[in-house]
Amino acid sequence: MQQTEQYKLSQWELSDRVRMEDFNADNAKLEAALAGFQAGISGLRTSLEGKCGRFQLITSRSVSASEGQRYAAGSLAVTNWNKWDCAVWFFDMHETAFQAGEKAAFTLNQSAGPLSQYEVTLDAGSLVLALFPMSDKTSKVKGFILGGAARPLVMDVNFETVTGYNINLPASTATRFHNVTMTAYGLK
Repeated sequence: MQQTEQYKLSQWELSDRVRMEDFNADNAKLEAALAGFQAGISGLRTSLEGKCGRFQLITSRSVSASEGQRYAAGSLAVTNWNKWDCAVWFFDMHETAFQAGEKAAFTLNQSAGPLSQYEVTLDAGSLVLALFPMSDKTSKVKGFILGGAARPLVMDVNFETVTGYNINLPASTATRFHNVTMTAYGLK
């Protein structure tokens, strides 16, 4: 009986006697090889978890409070602005059926409420928010938002006071948010 080169698995020819012991030995070899492969994949996943080059995953979650509503709101999930030179949020709204030409208003929040004086109106759809604290929570908010257009964000408030966001659709619309997710990455 012949054997494979790498794992020495049985390769029968027509004239070979087929035995159960050969099958069992092959299965044990396959089981060991697959276990080693799985351990390697798990180790790689653990070492890469939350990292994409120098970007690290801050959070990825469903914005469940927005389901069936005209607004989406939540925490930016940054507890230490001093930790990040840049932070980027992806608001995935591709499952929401927006009407052509529909607009959405975006604001950042402080613990006291929305920073309405800095509201940005964009075409409704998925958004990307990028902020640049440059590892200094006392610096003034600066960044940009993308979504149907790009808008700069320059605010006379410190990063340390910014806690969350609001995305609002007009009261006159029949559109409701559906399956919105937010994923945030930080760059050190």
